[in-house]
Amino acid sequence: MHDTINLRSIKFRALAEQRVSKVLNTIQRIGNLSRRPTYEYSQEQVAKMFGAMRAALDEAEAKFAPTDNKRQLTFRLD
Repeated sequence: MHDTINLRSIKFRALAEQRVSKVLNTIQRIGNLSRRPTYEYSQEQVAKMFGAMRAALDEAEAKFAPTDNKRQLTFRLD
């Protein structure tokens, strides 16, 4: 069983490093869009772009949060 856990950890690390590196490279390329001589954009477009990226990052990060297996189910007719 320890070998299985270790293999899963190794696999996670390899995929995480690969995927995060790819994302970081893509973010750098997005930054290249800021070149005013080459591109024209509004601050509203920039805000939408970064808002969408923040939302996606927050959603992904939330998936890593520890979960509480003891869900409290309550019902009230207030």
